Amino acid sequence: SIEEIEPIIELYDRVNFTAIEIGSNEKDTIIFIGDDNGTVHTFQTSNTNEIYKQSFQSKIIVDLKLINTIPTLKDAKLIVLTENQIIKQNLSTCEQYTTCNECSTIPLCHWCSRENRCTATFECEYENQRTNRINMCAYIEQVIPQTITLNVLNIELQVMFNVPLRSDTNEYMCGFTFKNGEQLYRTNASLSHNIVKCFPPILNNMNQAIYNVVLSIEHVKGNVTFGSYSLIFLNCSNFASCSSCTLYSNLCLWNRETVKCIFQQNDRFLLSNNQSL
Repeated sequence: SIEEIEPIIELYDRVNFTAIEIGSNEKDTIIFIGDDNGTVHTFQTSNTNEIYKQSFQSKIIVDLKLINTIPTLKDAKLIVLTENQIIKQNLSTCEQYTTCNECSTIPLCHWCSRENRCTATFECEYENQRTNRINMCAYIEQVIPQTITLNVLNIELQVMFNVPLRSDTNEYMCGFTFKNGEQLYRTNASLSHNIVKCFPPILNNMNQAIYNVVLSIEHVKGNVTFGSYSLIFLNCSNFASCSSCTLYSNLCLWNRETVKCIFQQNDRFLLSNNQSL
């Protein structure tokens, strides 16, 4: 028997499809479909709810061909063959929009928060674009505290955004990654107007004194990651000198008796002895 195959997408226009072209990169696949009414339908397989239609002065799209597609779709162009024209379309037109508000109104464009620029959705390397309209223009203005010691387990982060976020209850999470992209931890978050609150990850057996960690916010149902902010995680006991320890004197103290750097709340009675040299 023939296996039943689920369609990628269903279009309800009363047209016949006459041409197809497919491009892809590591993150997504983009499909172009021409019809016998002079229209090219464009969509991404990760977000089939958003279809961009472009009409040409023609009765039929005869063929479609992508060029300049290696190694990614960046700067790609689409050749559109109609019954009486050959048209070259530049697919990377998003760069001309310099603000998020402009970018958010253009089909198949997305404001990359980390890169602070408008790109085609499939070019945004650090963000999941299954649906690119949720909180697109939101960015993190401030995180309190920005420097965190690994000795504290109950410090709640306050992540402040420039605009109120879409108020879906319990649909946000905080994601923490090393700057090399290695996933660390995800924690549940609560939302109040434009402030997201969550707890940082607990990092054990860490042998460095300083860790640079990137915080981002995830919208669970939309499967979208947006906003990013650099945090510093400290392990005071791994500072080897008094000078390096006291660079973070609000959290770490140099103990002259043990000749070690300690978390300043570890032992309050040593405070008088823990003065920097």
